Amino acid sequence: MAKIIILGAGFGGLDAALMLRKKVKDEIFVIDRSKFHNFIPSLDEVVAKNVKQEKLQINLEKLFLKKTDFMQDEIVRIDTERKVVVTKTNTLHYDALLVALGSEPDFIDNFQENSIAFKTMADATRIAEDFEKLFDRDSAAIMIIGAGSTGAELACTMMERKEKLCKKKGKKPENFKITLVEKRERVLHRLPEQVAQVAEGYIKEMKVEIMLNEEAVSSEKGKIMLKSGKTMESDMIIWCAGIKSSILISESNLPMEKGSLKVNKFLQAEGFEDIFAVGDCMRFIEDGQEISWTAINATQQAEVVAENIAFFLTKKPLTEYRPKKNPILLKLGRNNGIFWNHEKMTRGYYAAKLKKFVEKYHIFTRKHGKMMKLLY
Repeated sequence: MAKIIILGAGFGGLDAALMLRKKVKDEIFVIDRSKFHNFIPSLDEVVAKNVKQEKLQINLEKLFLKKTDFMQDEIVRIDTERKVVVTKTNTLHYDALLVALGSEPDFIDNFQENSIAFKTMADATRIAEDFEKLFDRDSAAIMIIGAGSTGAELACTMMERKEKLCKKKGKKPENFKITLVEKRERVLHRLPEQVAQVAEGYIKEMKVEIMLNEEAVSSEKGKIMLKSGKTMESDMIIWCAGIKSSILISESNLPMEKGSLKVNKFLQAEGFEDIFAVGDCMRFIEDGQEISWTAINATQQAEVVAENIAFFLTKKPLTEYRPKKNPILLKLGRNNGIFWNHEKMTRGYYAAKLKKFVEKYHIFTRKHGKMMKLLY
């Protein structure tokens, strides 16, 4: 009986495990430092205290009681020569390995010491607590570095939370400013311009300040320095300006390209037929375009990888990964959303509620051990 090891239980790792246990009779081990799978796209809801964190979590120990072994452990090293994964408490041999380690914040200069990342459930909880403490004073400035999807959604959600806290504590809303700092000429630079324009309208409507063409280059406690020479005072700095692949990959002898694991058309690590990868930790290029790191891409990659691991173990031809042109879904506040299927745009209340539906659908289906495709 072969042994399959999956490193990481994010979107790609979790879905690959759920599909693999239906495709193979081999041993499957899932290793993650947390015993929970978190719905990361809705972490801003935790910051706003619109939802309790357990509503966005799946207990992996309970989910993997049957057909799959789950280990809550910290991965120390991937040894490709010996074909083993070393954790803090164990050394495990593999016949097939899936690297789904995700990403981590890509800080510059000393922002790691002076800002809070927004990447994990722990980050969201800390931001929520620190943000609320700011309203014990009469004014505060919050700077969010990076106006991509993560930063934009967080800014709008925090603005709504600000209004509630000001009302609760008798503070003047105009004295508490939330600013997005973006080095490029527009917000949401990875998205189509028509989507970004609508999103920027919503962001401004919510009175979030936007600083474009301003690159944050260094920081001190309570301030950030911009490339233009400006210095901005800030009572809270949140880092949403970039992510990079897990450091574990760069410390292994796996092939790297621009800081990420390099894979072939079958989502195998280049030069390793027994190692596969999905999600934020790997780099896939099609027609000169890099495939973006999104939850929906990771789940679609998981389908291909689960099939290919089963085929690899039975010596069958592998399936090529062909990225799909996925729709775009944003929620900029509780009632402002954008849904774009590359032909038609839906905006406002119903688009925002669709994002909430996707969250609940994902949690419900995975909690019941199912990997079902999103309806949109």
